[in-house]
Amino acid sequence: MSATIAQATPPPKLSRWQLALLFSALMISALGQTLIYAILPPVGRELGLSELQVGMVITFSALAAFVFALVWGRLSDRWGRVWVIVAGLAGYGLFTLAFVATIEAGMAGVMSVPATYALMLASRMAFGAVASAVGPAAQAYVVDVTTASERTAGLAVMNAAYGVGMVLGPVMAGVLVFLGLLAPLYIAAGMALVCAVAVRVHLREPARHLPATDTPEFRMLATIWPYMLIASMLAISLSISQQVAPFYLQDMLALGVRDTVAKTGAALVCLALAAIFVQTALVSRYRWPPRLLLRAGLPLIAAGNLLILAVDDLPLFLVSFAVLGAGFGLAIPGYSAAASLLVPADKQGRMAGLLAAGLLGGFVIGPVSGAALYQLQASLPYLLNGVLGVALAVLTLTLRIPAPRDAIARPLGGNPLG
Repeated sequence: MSATIAQATPPPKLSRWQLALLFSALMISALGQTLIYAILPPVGRELGLSELQVGMVITFSALAAFVFALVWGRLSDRWGRVWVIVAGLAGYGLFTLAFVATIEAGMAGVMSVPATYALMLASRMAFGAVASAVGPAAQAYVVDVTTASERTAGLAVMNAAYGVGMVLGPVMAGVLVFLGLLAPLYIAAGMALVCAVAVRVHLREPARHLPATDTPEFRMLATIWPYMLIASMLAISLSISQQVAPFYLQDMLALGVRDTVAKTGAALVCLALAAIFVQTALVSRYRWPPRLLLRAGLPLIAAGNLLILAVDDLPLFLVSFAVLGAGFGLAIPGYSAAASLLVPADKQGRMAGLLAAGLLGGFVIGPVSGAALYQLQASLPYLLNGVLGVALAVLTLTLRIPAPRDAIARPLGGNPLG
């Protein structure tokens, strides 16, 4: 009954100011992740940590985020979207400050290296557990305030925020590092805390939906599992591409360390800018349906990865990453919108949590898998990504991908296959 009411009542329009707040929250969330990738390795070496120890800090943070994304999705359905977004941003800022304070103490010799490392792990796990609230709650907020026909465009803008954060992270690390190795993290923490206050003061809670019978996660999984699988596989593919790119470029072009960092940064910027372009200039403007986004984006991801295997110079490598970015820019809002159209209005937070868990699970698996495959043979990571892209494209041909007019047209738990 609540689904019918939610469909019959037009949702409130999202003002530009509200959109800017949600965009900022998601951008800051992504920015914090890319800053860590840029700053943690040299910090780890300063402390005397091994590469494996540095990698474990990132992995344990992702694992905590994977587990708690499911919890935050459910809580946003109960507590409301705004409070959960505020909690995620506040935790982001506070635990980033705790992480930086731990590193400062270790570098100053106030704590032993083992104690410093243990607190680094604990603070980053706490960061992952709390900051993972932002994505599911923000996605559910967008679903609450858009109609079915507007949903793909709204989610595309939100996904573009991640792309902007991916670009700004490396730029901030390079520009602000002259203030100190940890200065960019202090600034990111401050941005998160300011954004938390702004969201609490200015972002209105969308109309609460009438409570429905509690639905077990397994029943929702029976409906959205293909899109959770797509989310996980895309995260594996994207994280492999990011993890392996510096090794691949350094070996292909015989680069030094500084040139490798600079050229890898250029490749990641090409990927992010292409994703932002298709999401803002194409998806949000023309409101393409999920079916078109998935069936266009996944083949582009396969093509971009296979093109990398055929190139031997930097310009074509950058083109390959731009093709990848365009593919991810289409496919990510595609699976997000498709899953949202299959779930009643009062379950959107839980659905977003499941998708986020699938995505974060991929980010746990991908970097380790990519590094292991690269050690075996340099072409294997991108070959695997190409095969994944083809397999997912074939999967979408078997799916009954919903259009906006089909929103909540069948009971939760129905067979998603055609």
